[in-house]
Amino acid sequence: MHCYYRSVGSVLILVLSLTGVSFLKAMADVSKHQMNSKGEYEKLAAEMENTLQRDVLGVWFPRSVDKQNGGFLSNFSRDWKPAATDGKFSVFQGRMVWVAAQVMEHRPELKTQFEPILAHGFTFLSDVLWDQTDGGFFWGLDENGKVSERYTDGKHLYGMSFGLYGATAAYQATKDKRALTLAQKAFQWMDQHAHDSTNGGYSEWLTRKGAVVQRRSGDASSGGRLSNRLQVDEYPHSSFGVIHPALRSVA
Repeated sequence: MHCYYRSVGSVLILVLSLTGVSFLKAMADVSKHQMNSKGEYEKLAAEMENTLQRDVLGVWFPRSVDKQNGGFLSNFSRDWKPAATDGKFSVFQGRMVWVAAQVMEHRPELKTQFEPILAHGFTFLSDVLWDQTDGGFFWGLDENGKVSERYTDGKHLYGMSFGLYGATAAYQATKDKRALTLAQKAFQWMDQHAHDSTNGGYSEWLTRKGAVVQRRSGDASSGGRLSNRLQVDEYPHSSFGVIHPALRSVA
């Protein structure tokens, strides 16, 4: 039977819907011309709230929590049965920790439900995805939390940024100093190893120990290169912006 996979990107709906009406009010203040009436605004707010509950929180949690191997499951069939795994991808794991933290912070009525989910996800970030030997978040691991051929043992700035997002959000939601410490370590590792002081920006691919992987002659693949693409630079810069207020709050 053909398996239809749910898009892990659906968690991004939270960017628009997590804060519900309050977020929409902020949008309306900036672009009032897009809202013709209060009724239209309230209708859109209700639709976004329904989408959040029905298509994100209500189906991904706690279903995605991997109680056996830690972290979160990312692949499901159309009828929400666990599907073949791609392992534990750093971007998805960081995002799911961020989602749980945002729910705790913005939805007090769901705090009790999401607190153990956040703790579960953060433990995987700090104890498994974070390289205990050489530092940095692995680009990905197999379903058992081990280095795999699929992801290699390298580090990627995109994945590092989402690990930083998750750790920072966990601290903001819980004020757990362990989360702040992990966020600080992630920032320091990225700045020490990936920052390109000669050409500006940040290098994309790094070895396990943090050495920049240079582009090989004639290699046009996505791996094995030094890149200062907009997307690569965008995420470290925005994740640095997220950690800044967290650091300032304990200064």
